[in-house]
Amino acid sequence: MRREYRMSDDTLEELKKIARQRNPVMFLSGGQPLFDDPQELANLVWQKLGDSLHFDWESVRPLDRGLAWFTAESTETNDIVGVL
Repeated sequence: MRREYRMSDDTLEELKKIARQRNPVMFLSGGQPLFDDPQELANLVWQKLGDSLHFDWESVRPLDRGLAWFTAESTETNDIVGVL
């Protein structure tokens, strides 16, 4: 079920900071990147946010109420388990 969410101001600032990064593409021997990729860093932030707010981070869609607002598929279930 798709729900509306609002991320904290701190999380929004973290994503903005990542978006401003312009890391040069440099590789170590063996093809290992020298710097973290900004897209991968942003994905990690979304994954952690999805875990804490119980939504599928890959289903996020923006809302036009500001950058902090979005919709996503909830991972919570309304099933009641273990009730007698």
